[in-house]
Amino acid sequence: MLNKAGEAKAADKQNSDVATFTFDLQQILTCPKLQAGCSYYKSKLNVHNLTFYNLTNRDGYCFTWHQGECSQGANEVTSCIVKLLDCLDKQGKRPVILYRNKCCGQNRNSVVGSAIIHFLSRSKSVQQVEQKYFESGHSQMECDSMHSAIETTFQQQEIDLPSDYQLCMQMARPAKPYLVQEINHTDIMDFKQFNAFLAASAFSGIIKAHHITYTKTDGDPIVSMATVT
Repeated sequence: MLNKAGEAKAADKQNSDVATFTFDLQQILTCPKLQAGCSYYKSKLNVHNLTFYNLTNRDGYCFTWHQGECSQGANEVTSCIVKLLDCLDKQGKRPVILYRNKCCGQNRNSVVGSAIIHFLSRSKSVQQVEQKYFESGHSQMECDSMHSAIETTFQQQEIDLPSDYQLCMQMARPAKPYLVQEINHTDIMDFKQFNAFLAASAFSGIIKAHHITYTKTDGDPIVSMATVT
């Protein structure tokens, strides 16, 4: 199964007609980050960064926020996914494929499913969205290179404010800077509310699914799930 996931990603990467992304949360960043040793035991602010890497054109997206605005649960991650999809929809992209590991609490649940269905109900150009999952601990995702580049940038710098991290993200790849968007609490939607309009069995089996496809139709979007064995 692990080989199948890697083979599928390699094939999708070669298809220029599809926008294929790997995405993941970077390890929690702390602010302030100072060189002075006395700051080690001081209370710090957690800063989150959700990165998306386009395998086809190498575009990198950073959605970043701190714990004073919101947490890092399903609604936060899902709101960033929808923001990315909205951006791609405006660009005229068609099918979108999202690769991620199997973190059920953040991206493999009915909240994300409901949000994608809601997105497709109003999308203009994106007609299909796919979610593909690696086995936890066995994922090789290109978005990890973004994390490495960002960490290298701020490694020797003092960070006083969350905005300093955002500057480091923009500087991490000078040749083709990452697109950085600051998220605040007003950007987070409660997508759980959409579950009330779906049948109780709409996402049954999602925990075991390795490939979920959402297809826009003239009526309600169609959702299909597959499990790779």
